[in-house]
Amino acid sequence: MGNASYKKTIPVFVLSFIIWFLYVGNGSYQEVIAGLLAAALVSVAVYPFCLKKDFYSVLLPRRLIFFLWFIPVFAWEMIKANVDLACRTLHPRLPINPGIVKIPTDIKSDLGVTMLANSITLTPGTITVDVDARDDGNMLYIHWINVASKNQEEARQKIDGVFEGLIRRIFP
Repeated sequence: MGNASYKKTIPVFVLSFIIWFLYVGNGSYQEVIAGLLAAALVSVAVYPFCLKKDFYSVLLPRRLIFFLWFIPVFAWEMIKANVDLACRTLHPRLPINPGIVKIPTDIKSDLGVTMLANSITLTPGTITVDVDARDDGNMLYIHWINVASKNQEEARQKIDGVFEGLIRRIFP
């Protein structure tokens, strides 16, 4: 691996350090050193992704705006799912109908499919069990705590309807 390939991690390092510094907000030399070390570790951890051609495409202004919009949308969906799961846990009369649902997605990018699968998994009540990559589109297999519909399109709308549209705009 040449120096040119390591240079691709510099934006990740800088962004990680800026986020660390804004979070800590303290300019002591110990915190700066800890921030530099944390940023270096993050850069090394995401290095394989930095080599992919679509990794930096999220930094294009239009895609960055959609990414920034995705964050509150994801937070809202996570809050709704947490409340739903808490209600199902605390009220035993609420239905629980677990099952695995097959969800097609036309997102082609590996990073886009990964982001969609992780967004679904991080939302309580659903877990991405498998991703079947195909030439005609990817298929996600999702364990859902309450399968509300056996219709594939309805299930898709309930599980990833909000996420997929935004992620498709971030990673086409």
